[in-house]
Amino acid sequence: MEVNNSESLVTWFLQNAPTIWITAGVILSILEFFIPGILVVFFGIGAILTGIAAYFFAIGLSTQIMIWLASSMALLLTGGQVLKKMFPSSESFQPPTDFDYYDREVKVVKKILVNKKGGRVSFQGTEWDAISFDAEIPRGKKARILSRDNLTFVVISASKNPEN
Repeated sequence: MEVNNSESLVTWFLQNAPTIWITAGVILSILEFFIPGILVVFFGIGAILTGIAAYFFAIGLSTQIMIWLASSMALLLTGGQVLKKMFPSSESFQPPTDFDYYDREVKVVKKILVNKKGGRVSFQGTEWDAISFDAEIPRGKKARILSRDNLTFVVISASKNPEN
């Protein structure tokens, strides 16, 4: 088929809209396997619903696009809530409190300097910036957390008592 101008392209699209929308919906739904996040499938289902509407009703291109966007957003909002209830998270995130890290012993992974940032410690499987105000702590040694300043732990050598 040869398309001579944009008007005949729109006519061709409107004649084949159900097939195009349903095909696009199936492709988007299949893409969900390759693009994680369960977002693309809602747009795919919206496209399939638009194809079904275009099959049963004579609607224009702009109306089809509006149906696709509206149905995709409605599915995204309601489907996301339903999926959260069906597959609840086994973990929840709570911001750490002082009690979560105070006086905990950690391993020094990069030499901790006195009054200079640049040192690193390993705490709960993650590396954190660390600083000491009294003595350098070499890599491989243990340190004790005194406090936290934003994303930097203030530490002392684990061999020292924090009350001193």
